[in-house]
Amino acid sequence: MKRMLLSASHSGAGKTSITMGIIGALIRRNMTVASAKIGPDYIDPMYHRALGAYGVNLDHHLMDDDYIFHLMAQLEKKDVIVMEGAMGYYDGMATTTACSAAEMANFTKTPTIFIASGRGKGASLGAELQGFLNYGENTISGVILNHTKPAMASYYEKIIKEATGLPLFGCIPDLDRDLPERHLGLHRPEEIKNFHAFAENWADVVENYVDLDKLLAACEAKSVGREMAMNPLQKKIPVAIAKDEAFFFYYEDVFVDLSERGVEWIPFSPLADSLPKGICGVYLGGGYPELHKKALGKNKALARDLKTFAEKDGVIVAEGGGFMSLLEKIDGSEAFGFFPGEAKMTDRLQHFGYQVITAEEDGLLLKAGRSAPVHEFHYSAADEEGGDLLIQKPSGRGKRRTAYHGKNIYAGYPQLHLSGNERLRENFLEALKEATPWQG
Repeated sequence: MKRMLLSASHSGAGKTSITMGIIGALIRRNMTVASAKIGPDYIDPMYHRALGAYGVNLDHHLMDDDYIFHLMAQLEKKDVIVMEGAMGYYDGMATTTACSAAEMANFTKTPTIFIASGRGKGASLGAELQGFLNYGENTISGVILNHTKPAMASYYEKIIKEATGLPLFGCIPDLDRDLPERHLGLHRPEEIKNFHAFAENWADVVENYVDLDKLLAACEAKSVGREMAMNPLQKKIPVAIAKDEAFFFYYEDVFVDLSERGVEWIPFSPLADSLPKGICGVYLGGGYPELHKKALGKNKALARDLKTFAEKDGVIVAEGGGFMSLLEKIDGSEAFGFFPGEAKMTDRLQHFGYQVITAEEDGLLLKAGRSAPVHEFHYSAADEEGGDLLIQKPSGRGKRRTAYHGKNIYAGYPQLHLSGNERLRENFLEALKEATPWQG
């Protein structure tokens, strides 16, 4: 079994491009590839899947240990697992290494391939790598140098070997091949002109400058996966899932996991469709509704359907952009008007990072006194964001009130992983079982 985790000292080191190149190069070898992004990022796994890998997230805040091992069991069905870290290798919650790429590498016993740069460095590269190797528990097993002339490979190989004993797998020169970004991060693959040509170019780069055979030999690992017990619902329960160019931030493994437990996903477009009949639940995920606010405001039929559906105790989960769509307005344009208030885009992040929500009264996802992990990442601010839940950093700092949380609805900026946390998953499924199918 082979798997690797690609990480670096900081964001912007080239992890995403090199990860894409390795995935592409391995697929060219007719190997089946699974991938994982460490952390809550939605978009990088989309790139991995667009290349032909089975891409998911692994997140130690949002996911229980048993669920991570369950996902590992699915990933281990492929020939190679390629994981991509977020930020710097040891960067975790606040000033700690909790939930970092290093912690996940240790937890899953996955060899780490460290991406560094030799640009403007000599022996200092050895000091840098030695520092990472000695800082804390880790699985660092080798190095790829980005932004480094291949002709300097033997020079840097000697420095790395003497300082750390680690192998060098290759040197990638400076290349002007970056992906476009927007306010919530990178664009989706389907929005990028010539995405597949970009990906093929990076597969060429890896084949030309990285010793794949040597890399794979260093990435032998033992199985850590174990399947979770399933208790499927006695009959399929239809749930409408918002999927179009405005709503698309979801965790792929949630679809798979809840399908295996009895949920039947019914895709629809909040920009154009009315609510599908026969459903017991609606899931409005994140996205960019602010870019499609005119079309959103014109869908009066769906606005009426959502209100009637909720009145008849249909289950609604709306997070991030899905929550924004339920407000009266987005940047001055009409939205669905389910809740009072307006969301306005700003020029900075309003709330960012891991959080914990706690219920004071019984609701759809949590009973009174119970808590669950979430994350936030949004540039919009709502003048009314709800106040049914307490939210705070895992450290206990930054406490405030947020979200709407009733017996059949959760709507708020905090974003969930409905499968990774057992409490959220079981309460969501229980509510769906009790809901009456909606007939309009």
